[in-house]
Amino acid sequence: MISPDKVHFRFFIPEGHDNKVSYFKLKVLFPHSDLEIFGQEEVKEKFRTANSGVVYAGHTFEEVAPFLIQIIYSSWSKFIYISPNVIVKGRVEELFGSNLTSYAVGGIEDCSERLDNYVNSEVLAAIQRTASKPWISVTPYAMKACMPDSSILLIDPRKLDKDLGKAILWWSKVLNWSKR
Repeated sequence: MISPDKVHFRFFIPEGHDNKVSYFKLKVLFPHSDLEIFGQEEVKEKFRTANSGVVYAGHTFEEVAPFLIQIIYSSWSKFIYISPNVIVKGRVEELFGSNLTSYAVGGIEDCSERLDNYVNSEVLAAIQRTASKPWISVTPYAMKACMPDSSILLIDPRKLDKDLGKAILWWSKVLNWSKR
């Protein structure tokens, strides 16, 4: 297990909250850890700059943030993304010690949600036949596959594809997620 003094926490605080007050509240919970506080507006601005003002169609900032953090914090070797609505009952340090082997992202499956709840299989098959993007699989997608629960993710940004942000935005646009 990794000791808390070896883990650095970066908290992205919702808009309208006082960063200094948030810092001192969190320091009480994590007295031996290195803490940094970022306001969401500051992070959103960095994302806009890094992505030339691209709008995340159909997704809230919170939904795409864990996958785009590596764009502006590329020096991080590994990080845990925890959604603001999650209550952690264990030790976060234990998650950090998990081995991702060759994978870039570790997460939890949510089998109450399936791919076919979000995407029409005929539309997806047509996209596979006609689009030539490196992030489109030539193997048919498993339409009954469980969806990932992106509220807790362990991410190694060094292993993420450099076009991940573009792929997320492309899929959002092609699948018209902004209309759902």
